[in-house]
Amino acid sequence: MSPFRSSKSVITRLVLILSFIFIVQYSSADPYYCMTGSLCMLTNVTGPLAICSNESIDLYARSTGFIWPLPPACSNATYQWYREINNGGWADYVMISGETDNIYSVGTAGRYYCEVSCSGGGGYSTSMATIIVTTFGTDLIVSTNPQPQSNCLGLQAEFSVGASGGAISYLWQEQSTGGSWKNLLSERSDNLTFIPEPADDMNLYRCIVSNGCESVTTTEAELSVLTAPEVMTEPASDTVCEDAAAGFSVSVSGAQLVYDWQERISGTDPWVDISSSGNYDFDQSGNLTVKTAVANMNGYQYRVIVTGECAPGVDTSLVVQLNIRAQPTFLVQPESDSLCVGDSAYIEVQALGTGQLTYKWQNETKTIKDWSTDAFLIVEEASLDDNQDVQVLISDNCISQANSVASDIAKLLVKTAPIVSLGEDRRVCSVSVLLDAGNGFYTYSWSNGDSTQITEVSLQGLYSVSVTDNFGCIAEDSIHVTVDPSIQDVNLGTDTSLCGGSFLTLDAGAGFDWYEWSDGSSTQTLKVSVSNTYWVIVGNNNTACESTDSVKVLISEPYDSMSICLITIDQATGKFMLIWERTPDMGISEYNIYREGDWIGSVAYDDLSIYKDQEADPGKRPYRYEMTITDTCGNESGFTPYHIPIFLQYSGYIDGVNLRWEKYQVQGKSIDFNSYSVYKGSDSTQLVALEENIPPEVSVFIDKDPSALTNTFYYRVAGVLSDPCNASGGSSKAGTGPYQHSLSNMDNNKKLSPSGTSKPTGYSSLSIFPNPAMDWVTIRFSKSIGQNYSLILTDISGKAVRRIGAISGDEYTLRVAELSPGYYHILLKGDEVFHGNLIVK
Repeated sequence: MSPFRSSKSVITRLVLILSFIFIVQYSSADPYYCMTGSLCMLTNVTGPLAICSNESIDLYARSTGFIWPLPPACSNATYQWYREINNGGWADYVMISGETDNIYSVGTAGRYYCEVSCSGGGGYSTSMATIIVTTFGTDLIVSTNPQPQSNCLGLQAEFSVGASGGAISYLWQEQSTGGSWKNLLSERSDNLTFIPEPADDMNLYRCIVSNGCESVTTTEAELSVLTAPEVMTEPASDTVCEDAAAGFSVSVSGAQLVYDWQERISGTDPWVDISSSGNYDFDQSGNLTVKTAVANMNGYQYRVIVTGECAPGVDTSLVVQLNIRAQPTFLVQPESDSLCVGDSAYIEVQALGTGQLTYKWQNETKTIKDWSTDAFLIVEEASLDDNQDVQVLISDNCISQANSVASDIAKLLVKTAPIVSLGEDRRVCSVSVLLDAGNGFYTYSWSNGDSTQITEVSLQGLYSVSVTDNFGCIAEDSIHVTVDPSIQDVNLGTDTSLCGGSFLTLDAGAGFDWYEWSDGSSTQTLKVSVSNTYWVIVGNNNTACESTDSVKVLISEPYDSMSICLITIDQATGKFMLIWERTPDMGISEYNIYREGDWIGSVAYDDLSIYKDQEADPGKRPYRYEMTITDTCGNESGFTPYHIPIFLQYSGYIDGVNLRWEKYQVQGKSIDFNSYSVYKGSDSTQLVALEENIPPEVSVFIDKDPSALTNTFYYRVAGVLSDPCNASGGSSKAGTGPYQHSLSNMDNNKKLSPSGTSKPTGYSSLSIFPNPAMDWVTIRFSKSIGQNYSLILTDISGKAVRRIGAISGDEYTLRVAELSPGYYHILLKGDEVFHGNLIVK
């Protein structure tokens, strides 16, 4: 390298050492020697100085010569630098203003010298020497950097650089991977050419370009040494689980490689190119991915054909195979089982899978056995909670537990064990005893050999039974039977009757250890005064033998629930007839009949339960009847509820024979008949039904038969009961019974005139207007002066809805606005009788 070539930061210093007064000159003979009696200046360089443009150089003045004899000492040297202006004449130097130091920095070409003076010496003259400074060069510019190169092995590689700016020199450098930069001294031009070796692959190259004043390093360029495609690492066969991804990879050397993967179903099928789509995905780095390896791809074969830039340009991999592990499958499914509570169940499966199989047993509500290698399930002492569907999940190296395969469902049918109970151990009294295991079992097996539900045993001992239900569940029980000898019988005597107010002492007899009476007493005797059936159980300690007896005791108290069933008319005599139903076992001696509170007769209990009142006239008026009973002790009961039978009356003539009856009453309330029937006849002993099924709320009837106005007819009303009355007792019975009709008294129409054309006695008609009416109606009639009348207004059922008395005039206005619409009858009575019909709208 030239000692003047540097970067802009490098400064070459020129040192001028002067002693006293220096004349700057250049001596080529001996730079370090000056003649005696002269002054000289030396520098650290020889020849003219040269610097690069835009650079500078320091010039130094120093004393290196000797003056003999030595001048006086100079303690105050001064310096002044000069520059030549006419390029050659010694006299054409000009002083450089301000440069008075022994060092001067020069950056411009020219001749320079320094004058040194010593103010402390004698008057010496000075001599001068010159330094010539020149500048050269321009800025260095690299216009083209070396570019990366790719070369097939055996072909020449070339890198080049383009630069300008002065006299340029070139130094190429090389760096291997991981190494340092090395100079290629043999290559000094702007081009670097060589035949690369395989080891040069991935090396970097650059060039240092210089022009004497500066240097520039180019960018790096990489060399790729390309080789022919060659499979370096063969693909390997892959074994994966069903539906998992599979992959094949190959490592290939070479340049500009292109991978063409192929497949075939078997070794005899043709190869088919694979496209990177659908179920396949491959890249240009030698990787092939099978996205989903389905079961039918098992045994598929694959290879890759690689082509490249360098000859021979193609290589083919070995053939590999895809092997697919199938999902785990059940060879033997779990089987359903039936068992009884407390029994054990064993369920087992057999499965085929990849690697280690694990099993999880579960039912409908919980995990029975968590993941393990157990292919079986043992249910010990099953309960009703185990009565569920059971299923097992399996997983292997291919199927995770989260995606496990489920077996078929096995039903675990747990049945409640039957319950058999023979009860507590028993002591019996010298008789056989029946042991009952209960019904509903499928089989019975007794310890005495019987196979029925009930077995009879008469010997003392331990007996057991085993039963099964229709599911085969078994239950067992046992009982110990102790047989004791019999004891003496107890006797309470025959049934007994007592009158009210007396008592009876029942005696079970001595000789027993304990007594138990029907009222809870535990003494030998029991004093009773109430009608009842009494029993006693007696026994002795330490034995099961007992004796029991009972006796019926009847304490005669007057029966207070007696009632009359029905009052009717005896058709043979036309008299009132009372019917009642006897109550047995109540100590009744006779029945007493009362009319209007007076006793009129009695009937013995054993006689027919009918009484005929021969004295009262049914046609005269209704009567009130009551009864009492007299018991066998002579006590009489209170009165039964009173009965008043039906009472029929002829009420006049309006469009026919008008009949009206008072309803049957029991203790002041009308009896609930189903209906009424009206009977008619010209002979009082031969009446026939004229009208039946008259509603029970109706109590009037009009016979509109024209002959009833001219002939005499007899009438009777009957109330029809739902439940008939049954008289009993005695050797014979009056009438036909049972009694379902309550007959009224008999009435006739003899009040009509013989011709039938005249009105009934005292009958007069009324003038009624308006008729029909809505609010008010006016009634007019002819009457005797000074007589008062009363008015009765009845509805169609015969019920009186208005009663008005003391009508003194011959006209009366009646308000009907509040009456319900319908037909009404007006009866006006005084010394005469007036009738009329009214319609209310």
